[in-house]
Amino acid sequence: MEWLIFSLITLLSLFISTGFVAAPLTIGCILAMLVLFKKSHVLLLAFILGILTDILAFHTVGLTSLFFLGLLGAVFLYERKFEIRTFQFVIVFSFLASMLYSFLFHMPHILLGSIATALWASGIFFVLAVLDSHLPQKKRI
Repeated sequence: MEWLIFSLITLLSLFISTGFVAAPLTIGCILAMLVLFKKSHVLLLAFILGILTDILAFHTVGLTSLFFLGLLGAVFLYERKFEIRTFQFVIVFSFLASMLYSFLFHMPHILLGSIATALWASGIFFVLAVLDSHLPQKKRI
């Protein structure tokens, strides 16, 4: 169920960020998902979302995917040094990643877009953390 909700939130943020708002909201979605679930599916999802973002935003296809994969690689590097399953990490890291993305892709209103992305990421992190704690855990064999 959490994957369905996350998929809907991710698609919503993809269409909002490419159609209405000049803020990379998909960074917040990918970061929240990686921090909470730590699955290899996130890398594939980041690659696909990067391609879709490039197509919908008329960027060079593949650049956003490379940025997303590099971002996730940086999170994996800092996983051992910092506690990444906290609101503080999600807010700060999504803010900095959004600033870098906005600067590299020449987006307007870098600071405002980065604040919006950090707030979006923290909201998604909160919703998914609440859902993750309330859903029954699957038993592994």
